[in-house]
Amino acid sequence: MSLLIPAVKAMMNHNYDMALKYISNERNDDTYALAVAALSEFFTGRFEESCIHFKKFLELNKEDNIELLDNNKAKNILSLLQDVEWLLQTLPEIDNFQEEQSIEIKDNVFDEIEELDDILSLEESEYRHQRIEQLWQDIKDGTSNENASNKEKAHYVFLAAILHSCMENFDDQDAINNLYLTAISLNPNRALYYGYFTQHLISQKFSPISISFLVYRAILLEPSNPRWHLNQAIALSKLINMDSEFVYQVKFELDKALELVTDNQEKLKELILLVRENLYLD
Repeated sequence: MSLLIPAVKAMMNHNYDMALKYISNERNDDTYALAVAALSEFFTGRFEESCIHFKKFLELNKEDNIELLDNNKAKNILSLLQDVEWLLQTLPEIDNFQEEQSIEIKDNVFDEIEELDDILSLEESEYRHQRIEQLWQDIKDGTSNENASNKEKAHYVFLAAILHSCMENFDDQDAINNLYLTAISLNPNRALYYGYFTQHLISQKFSPISISFLVYRAILLEPSNPRWHLNQAIALSKLINMDSEFVYQVKFELDKALELVTDNQEKLKELILLVRENLYLD
């Protein structure tokens, strides 16, 4: 119980990471610790862990007499996390945190999709059309190759998702979303797949909780990439109207993005500063 007091104080001061550290060894069977864990994880966008701890809290909290969190509030928050439960059932867990990640060779261009970026940057011409047709054929061959590994197939499905999203005459967003989900299912250890998927979902004004869940996985796999922290800030900013506690994590993610952004990412830095300015966080 001794560590719960400073944990609660840390949480009340919006220092959620410290609160989680204090109760790291106590949260499994203590309702107070579970309440601190569930709320701290919720307000920092760790919705997967939060969902688990809210459920555990409700299982153990029979008397419903904890000031920090009552059962009704826990149930209400769990109802908001339904999309997370669906994603948990749909996507495999990350199983290799050491997988080598894509390299950003220039501002917002990654080695894995450099050829695609080159093609899309071409002016409209027969040559551009031929290059796109060849890429579609490569995607078809790559995804249908029975000897290809899941990682190789994931790469081609990912390319298909981006290519479809860039087509002006293609507006089947569910199909694009399913392509991204398939790429992630085939290789759940690729931060770029989560990151690009979340950028697409942000543009579609999708559920911010689902976006945050996905981009948090990108952050877990590649914590040094400022783009994923920016995506997380944007997603969580959509939840501030629901609960002002989210503003603290939004500030943290934007500060982290600014800390990590490099001199070669000028456009990204401008975007981070613009988001911060528009949210009136200074």
